[in-house]
Amino acid sequence: MRSELLRPRWILLHVVTVVIMLVSLRLGWWQWERSQSVGGDGQNLGYAALWPAMAAFVGYVWWRWTRLELEQAAERDRSAAAEPENATASVDSTMSGASQADDDAALPGGPSASTPARAVGAAGASPSAAAPAPESARAAAARRQLDRLRARGAMERDGTPADELSQYNGYLAELSDSDAERARQA
Repeated sequence: MRSELLRPRWILLHVVTVVIMLVSLRLGWWQWERSQSVGGDGQNLGYAALWPAMAAFVGYVWWRWTRLELEQAAERDRSAAAEPENATASVDSTMSGASQADDDAALPGGPSASTPARAVGAAGASPSAAAPAPESARAAAARRQLDRLRARGAMERDGTPADELSQYNGYLAELSDSDAERARQA
């Protein structure tokens, strides 16, 4: 798992982070010396505090970015370990997974790989074999919008808009209704 951080991209990121931090600390030291000299003023003193703060911020961003990468790698490892357990699903469940993958392809953002049930269904295993993970907010919003469009007849069966102008007008009407509802609640 730590090998994720030893790939060429990450090695370059580590080096750039260290260089930026060292340069920032050196500039802070230079500004401190400048503020203590005869011609120094408060501006130099401010920069003397700013540069180390910049180095600390870059260090924090690097630290947070590495934590996120390690968490994502661990999640990928867990999902890869769970896939062999689901590989014994029947052919019938594969067909139901394909229809779900077709529905996902019609979403504005494309298929949602963050939902294991859909990702496993598209890979050929049963969607019910894996514990469904919560859908991301973006995927859920896209799914709700697609369902609303289908419900009011703005979408054909293949997922294409029936009439773009009517679809847009329906969307504007929904926005107006939701604004009016918020105004009534306030």
